[in-house]
Amino acid sequence: GHVADIASGRGMLLTKLVRTLQAPVHVLATDLSFAVLMYDRLKVRKINPDLHVTYLACDATALPLKSGVSDAAVSFFGIANMAGIVDKGLQEAARILKPGGKLINTLVLINENSKGFEALSQVCAQNQMHGAEKVYLREESTKLHSAYFSEADCRIVCEDIKEGTENPLDLLPYPGEWFAYALFRCR
Repeated sequence: GHVADIASGRGMLLTKLVRTLQAPVHVLATDLSFAVLMYDRLKVRKINPDLHVTYLACDATALPLKSGVSDAAVSFFGIANMAGIVDKGLQEAARILKPGGKLINTLVLINENSKGFEALSQVCAQNQMHGAEKVYLREESTKLHSAYFSEADCRIVCEDIKEGTENPLDLLPYPGEWFAYALFRCR
């Protein structure tokens, strides 16, 4: 079959996939950054040189693929990091999947009545992305996934309280507050 890794980034999920998959599976790794994909390619080649992997530098909200070509799609925080356009990333994932195809999507969940949500709301407002912060709320994220998939099951993989101090480079999770890593299984 065909598996699309949407917004592969540093290839954390991609490298796990190639350790377990074997031919005749074809993997497509996509990311905005050509340089990141070159790095991913070097790692993957060492792990599983026999697996057919294609690397495509592209926008995950406009994948240059025909509709209904992929058996499965995955995104390890890639779609979730598309602040303000997560819905477009999910729509594209749904479009490229064959009927009955599955999406596995991960994201961070936080509480609406938290300092982290407040800080995220301010950043989104400053960048003309009003309401984009809602994707990090379980109910809103479930609604968003359900808009493009007939089945959207949210599973909490782990939850914790963020320790340490604020990191200006990472808005989430927010120090001293609850967060969860969630896995959405969609069909």
